[in-house]
Amino acid sequence: MIKPSLPPLLSKLRIALAVAVLGIAISAWGYLSTRRQIDEVETRLAIGLDVGDAMASIRRAIQVNLFYCTSVVGLFDASNAVAPPEFERFAQHILAFDGRVSLQALEWIPAVGAADRAAFETRTRTEGQPGFRITEKDARGQPVTAAQRPVYFPVDYIQPRSGNEKAFGFDLGSNPQRLAALEAARDGAAMVATAPIRLIQERGEQRGFLIFAPIYSGAGVPADLAARRARIAGFAVGVYRVGDLIGHALAPLPVLRGFRVRVVDVTEGRDEPIYASAPAQPWAPGPWARAETIAVAGRSWRVDFDPRAAYLAAHEGSLPESILAIGLLLTAGVVLTIRHQQRRREDAEAFRAATARSLVEKQALIDRLREAQIQLLQSEKMATIGQLAAGVAHEINNPIAFVSANLRELGRYLKSLLTLADAYAEHDAELPAPARRRLADLRSSEDIEFIAEEAPGLVAQSEEGMQRVKGIVEGLKDFSRPGESGLAWTDLNQCLRRTLELAAPQIQAKAEVQADYGTLPEIECEPSALGQVFLAVLVNAAQAIDGRGTIRLRTRSEGENVVVEIEDDGCGIAAQHLSRVFDPFFTTRPPGQGTGMGLALCYAIVNRHGGRIEAHSTEGRGTTLRISLPANRQGQPAPAAAAATAPA
Repeated sequence: MIKPSLPPLLSKLRIALAVAVLGIAISAWGYLSTRRQIDEVETRLAIGLDVGDAMASIRRAIQVNLFYCTSVVGLFDASNAVAPPEFERFAQHILAFDGRVSLQALEWIPAVGAADRAAFETRTRTEGQPGFRITEKDARGQPVTAAQRPVYFPVDYIQPRSGNEKAFGFDLGSNPQRLAALEAARDGAAMVATAPIRLIQERGEQRGFLIFAPIYSGAGVPADLAARRARIAGFAVGVYRVGDLIGHALAPLPVLRGFRVRVVDVTEGRDEPIYASAPAQPWAPGPWARAETIAVAGRSWRVDFDPRAAYLAAHEGSLPESILAIGLLLTAGVVLTIRHQQRRREDAEAFRAATARSLVEKQALIDRLREAQIQLLQSEKMATIGQLAAGVAHEINNPIAFVSANLRELGRYLKSLLTLADAYAEHDAELPAPARRRLADLRSSEDIEFIAEEAPGLVAQSEEGMQRVKGIVEGLKDFSRPGESGLAWTDLNQCLRRTLELAAPQIQAKAEVQADYGTLPEIECEPSALGQVFLAVLVNAAQAIDGRGTIRLRTRSEGENVVVEIEDDGCGIAAQHLSRVFDPFFTTRPPGQGTGMGLALCYAIVNRHGGRIEAHSTEGRGTTLRISLPANRQGQPAPAAAAATAPA
């Protein structure tokens, strides 16, 4: 029995052992180095998601509560005068629909001038509020009769009345903070929130704020500042407790119980805490604290979130242990497969080299075939352009010639008219009878009436000639643009008209074209390539006619496709040749009169567009080429259908 030599065996074992040691080392390193980082990432992500949910809930709560003030503005805008019972029913409906207590009260605060104060107080007393007076707070915080000032902003309507009795009749303009917010809302025609205040009706320790929504007399919001101040009728006021608002917004999120939450008013550099979920504890945020800012009717609040220790402990991940286990399993798998891979490596390398050589050879063959195809396409295109060059030059020269001649005649006629006009201007009014007769003779000899009659016709002919030149040049440019293959939304009717202009020199002498253009949607295609298809088919049709004949062109929509049919009454195609008309290099023409590539290229172009081209022919009676193209190749919305036009 022959034992294997020791050095090769040890060499193979050393490789497996080295891989095992390296895998274990990498797994241990991955576990130790990622544990802290992954825990931090997971905790940061969890905090970000929970804080994001909390901020979204707070924003929704603020938007809903701001809507209440907007609703009151709409009530007053829709009515010339809102009576207390109407306001009471409206506010009770809102409060019952809300079902929450973050809204302390809805109020209507009129703007009362000093001259109207007595009448206002009397009217309010007669409406069922005996003893009503406009009040303010004294230095001890007790309500007293308001001092004299130009304008008062007393609380007139308030709901609910229960618990808010102290606010009834209080002049909000007596407090500088409230007055500043009132004036800002009035001048800016927008809702404005006050700085944090202690509400008149507050029995606890919560901070509150008011939101003022201006209501103007007359129709619409005044455009300028002076008009706003003159037309201010009063304000819709929402009274809110900050603690109730934030607490109700966070209540549906149980995970937020793992955070301490604080709200700070930071408007204009202030740093005034207005809410804390744990007010008895000093605010000493840890390294995981987050802060978000929110806008509240012109003010800026910062919401601070500080996760508690229990929250952080609950979000420690198990991913590092998973990394260690996966690393060890992978190491074992690598060690078990390394021998198998060593045995197959040489075979794989040999196969890879052979495959690479085969791919290189196939790619070279594909490149040569592609180059040959491009050359054939360009060759056929250039051959067609060469056949059309003489005719196109003739069509361009003719319009230029008669336009030039007409313009020369027009210049002479206009010169005669100017001569006669100058003669009239110089002599007609002052000269005696012989001179006037001379001018009349001159008018007769120059035949001014004839010139005036012929000049418009000459100008019209000149314009028509220039349009023909423009159409021919544009059509030739569109057709002969080499290498253009971009997709574009195209009207096939317009494409056919341009192609007919290009083919006119070869068609007009052989056939009359009868065009029946249907209503077609624009299709996404390569306009230049389809123009080449139509040109080749039309020229073939003309060449198939002996003597003088007719070419009929029809377009129409059929379901999801557009169809173009070109029919001639020429010699037709023999039945044994009909199946080969799209084969490359097949032609029924005499040697030297055709390349046999025209219809083959047409087939390739139509096939590239996802369409079909079919030939139907009866020998001695003519041929019909039917081209069907999809209206929408890319599944995108197509433009509206093109309107049908008169036959060419």
